[in-house]
Amino acid sequence: MSCHGFVKATVKVTLTGPDGKVLKVIEGENPDPFDIMFITAMFQTLYGTPGYNFYDINYNSWFLFYPPMTPSGSPTWLTMGPCLVNCPNMSNSPPNGPGFVFYNSYPTFSSAGSYYGTNSITNAWPPITSGIAYSPIVIYPPTFADLYSATYNPITLIISQAATNVSGSPIDVYAVGLYAAIGIASTPSPVFIPVSFFIFSPPLVWSPGVTIGVSVMYTFELGVQLSPSPVGVLFTG
Repeated sequence: MSCHGFVKATVKVTLTGPDGKVLKVIEGENPDPFDIMFITAMFQTLYGTPGYNFYDINYNSWFLFYPPMTPSGSPTWLTMGPCLVNCPNMSNSPPNGPGFVFYNSYPTFSSAGSYYGTNSITNAWPPITSGIAYSPIVIYPPTFADLYSATYNPITLIISQAATNVSGSPIDVYAVGLYAAIGIASTPSPVFIPVSFFIFSPPLVWSPGVTIGVSVMYTFELGVQLSPSPVGVLFTG
C-alpha cells in the first residue's frame, strides 16, 4: 500500500559516544512509512467486527475488536489503539512500553518487488530486548491539542528516543522499528504492534557504551488545493 502523495517519513539516526562526541549520523526518507500490521489494525477499526488477524512484534496473532462487542474473558481480542505516549498500565520505553526497538536480522520480504508498505518487521527475528538502556519516548507536538490546532500544511509529527548499549558487547543492528501499544480486553497488559520500520544496509555496528538516537518525522499533507473550487464541494451539474 503506497502512501505516496500524502504521508512520508524522514528518519535520522545519531550515534554518540560515551564522551558525548557524535560518531555517526544517518539520514534517510521513506515515502511508504507504515508497517502493514499497523495498516491492518487501523482498517479493522473501520468495520467494528473482526476480519483478518494481524501480528504483534513477537509474531503472535491477534484480532482487533473493541467494546462493547469484546467477548469477555478472551485474551486474544484487543481494544482500541494504538498508543505511543501516556499509555495506561505500561512504561514509557521498551521492552514494557512503546518505542523504538532494534533487530539483529532483516525481515523476510514476500516478493522481490515489494516495498516497505506491503511488508512487516514481524517477519524478522524478535527484537533485541536485553542489554539496552532507554530514555523515554518523546512525541512532538507534545499534545493532540497542539497538533490539532496547527494551522500549517503539511502537518509534521516527530517521534524520538535514545537508547544505549549496556550489554558490554557490540550489537549488529539490521533494522529499527517503532512500535505502539494496544490494550487487551481482559487484562491490563498490552501487546505491541509495529508502526514503521527502517532498514540499515549494511548493518549498523552498535558498540558498548554508544547511544543511538532515533528521530522520525512523519509529514502529512492535509489536502490538495482545488482552486478556484472550494474544497469538499461536489458539483452535480
